[in-house]
Amino acid sequence: MKIENKRQKSRTAARRIDTEVVKRIITILHDDGNEKKTKISLKAHLSYDKCLSYLEWLELMGLIRKENDDQDSELINLTEKGNELYLKYSEDRNSITIEDS
Repeated sequence: MKIENKRQKSRTAARRIDTEVVKRIITILHDDGNEKKTKISLKAHLSYDKCLSYLEWLELMGLIRKENDDQDSELINLTEKGNELYLKYSEDRNSITIEDS
């Protein structure tokens, strides 16, 4: 696939990306490690097709990578960049404070 096509595809997908879904997928991969696409879709409460769209976008962004295991099943895991994003989400979630009025 040409670079221009990847960029265009990324821009089109980005218009429809729900950050809460991205957080769920990244958290699943961080907590569980390597996962198959079907397991990710079930744990993230997404249809398989919708999950594939998110995984494609996450891969284009460099947040996940695909690898094959010994049985030639495709496994998804976080990249260094994906782990950094997870840590950022975690810090943001933990930094919420309630102020007295």
